[in-house]
Amino acid sequence: MPELPEVQTVVSFLLPQVGKKILSFSSVKDLSFPIEGKTIDSIERVGKHILFTLDDRSALLIHLKVNGAVTLALKGEELPRFTVHTFSLEDGVRICLVDPRKFIDVQYFQQKEEAERYLAARLGKDALEITPQELHSLLKKDKRSIKEALMDQRVVAGIGNIYCAEALFDTRVAPFTEARKVDEGTLAQILDCNSKRMNQAIQDGLKVIDDPHFILKDGWMDISMHVYQKHNTPCPRCGAPIKRVLINQRGTYYCSCCQRPHKGPYVVAVTGRIHSGKSTVSKMLVDDGYILFDCDVVAHDFYQTESGKVAVKKLFGDAALSNNQVQIPYIREALKNNPKLIKTLQKSVHSFVRHQAKALLSSLGENDRVVIDVPLLLDGKMQGLCDYIILVDSNESARRQRLLNEGRDADGLLSINAHYPYKETKAIADALIHNDGSIEELRRSVEALFRFRNQSSAR
Repeated sequence: MPELPEVQTVVSFLLPQVGKKILSFSSVKDLSFPIEGKTIDSIERVGKHILFTLDDRSALLIHLKVNGAVTLALKGEELPRFTVHTFSLEDGVRICLVDPRKFIDVQYFQQKEEAERYLAARLGKDALEITPQELHSLLKKDKRSIKEALMDQRVVAGIGNIYCAEALFDTRVAPFTEARKVDEGTLAQILDCNSKRMNQAIQDGLKVIDDPHFILKDGWMDISMHVYQKHNTPCPRCGAPIKRVLINQRGTYYCSCCQRPHKGPYVVAVTGRIHSGKSTVSKMLVDDGYILFDCDVVAHDFYQTESGKVAVKKLFGDAALSNNQVQIPYIREALKNNPKLIKTLQKSVHSFVRHQAKALLSSLGENDRVVIDVPLLLDGKMQGLCDYIILVDSNESARRQRLLNEGRDADGLLSINAHYPYKETKAIADALIHNDGSIEELRRSVEALFRFRNQSSAR
């Protein structure tokens, strides 16, 4: 959707048409307005709307909607494709409102004051004019996310998805933070960053409107964007992956590390089926300075604890222990074809692992980075501890061959892993890495997500 700088660019593009008489208006929507013979007195931006005032004080209000754009057709030229509305001027120039989806909206008002009242009831103060104090007063009781609140045109007129995402990135504010919890000082920073970006974009727009056939295109000012539509690429500030979530059904982009909503360490989970390559991915992050929490290792530690031994004895009887040591082969045999027993044991193990993970994370600071190597992310209920989740996948033949190369029971292990909740895990994962090739190919996939701070160690 065209945002404030783009709408302002359109207004600047149209200003040379001020003072010209409108000979006719036509529309594929069969609209008609009594504007023939009237002169364009002014063209201005109000929020993300374009307001034409005519010489009799009547007004036209244009909203570009999702894909709308404005261009000119010179005398003798054919209308551009997807032209929806056309203003034919006295010198042969035609103002063309173009929209392939025909959503672009034009309204007529007999008096400009009517248009102003219409807008005042629907728009807050302009994004380039509102003060931090005014915004703080509007948001102090707002329980919505800061992103929803800033994009509400009734609160602030002109802030859209792109500039909201970028301003929040610039100020390191998580987009799902409750608006009422953002203090006035932070709001001042958000507005300042937004204004700088918008004003720069407006200046950039002035450089591209000399062509009478100029037409806005998606992404024409994306060069300065750091997070918008950059999901699963490294953050330009910290190197961690940009994440995409839905907030109020709108795609929302933010850095999973430097915009995280908590003060603890940054946590990446790497999960996947047996021998998919998750441990290799985890090691690449460890080589770059991440602290490893290996759930398999910690799960094994469970059987060395007194509480673990008590749990095993309760489930399997005295024969499961010898010399006060848990007999893993005995447990494996007892678990065969006993799903209920498996779930009961796993519940105890997962609870222990989760408790140990929380203990580690609580001991670390916000500058630390942790990678959790977790085979059963959902079963262990570990997803709530993580800022970013990577699912590593590999086809069964590749995983079988890796197990055989290690001299392990490929058929047995793959059979056990057949119940892995792949679809459910994929649904919550932030990134999916396919690992059916070489280590180098796997490393390149990881480097597409992360910018390693120490490239030599990563390699």
